[in-house]
Amino acid sequence: MGLPPLDTWGAWRREEQLCHETLTWVPERSTQAAAFLHLLGIIAQARGAYDEALEWYRRSLALAEELGDRAGMASTYSQIGVLFTTRGTPDAAVAWNVRSLRIRMELRSPEIRIDLYWLTQQRQMLGETRFLGLLHEQLSAYGAQALLRLLDDFASRAQDEAVEAAAEGQGTQAAEPGDRTSAASPEALSAPQPDLPPET
Repeated sequence: MGLPPLDTWGAWRREEQLCHETLTWVPERSTQAAAFLHLLGIIAQARGAYDEALEWYRRSLALAEELGDRAGMASTYSQIGVLFTTRGTPDAAVAWNVRSLRIRMELRSPEIRIDLYWLTQQRQMLGETRFLGLLHEQLSAYGAQALLRLLDDFASRAQDEAVEAAAEGQGTQAAEPGDRTSAASPEALSAPQPDLPPET
């Protein structure tokens, strides 16, 4: 779920106010309410109120779980992983992004690229040994290896697409200094749809 334009102006308080107001209009126990609780977490995270953001995410997640909203659960699991990663605790984030990825793969959601991106970041931050150890806490040995292959494919595809984009851009326009897109940005990739083996 993307942020409305108000956040680009730093109008977080107004955006937050609108979310609270909207929560009074939607059924209290609905996927819409869960989505607006999630959005309140994103707003809090954007302004650096990380503990508050985590509380909003937990409330959203509890409601999504109660309603059986798997897409909503995946979105919130993923965002909690993002929060931990950006706060410098990627070891706490891995389990959240793995949970999200598994659901999104079951749903065949193109948003799996978001979790692949953040798991790739966590892998780089933690190093291969620590990252693999954390995967083994979440997945079987086979599942962990399948996920590593998926991450490698994701990174390779991102690099290939970055090279293609650079080649297409040559001769038509020069890149601005400092105008560099991350080779593994989630927006640049199509979502592969392989399946991780189910856990037993």
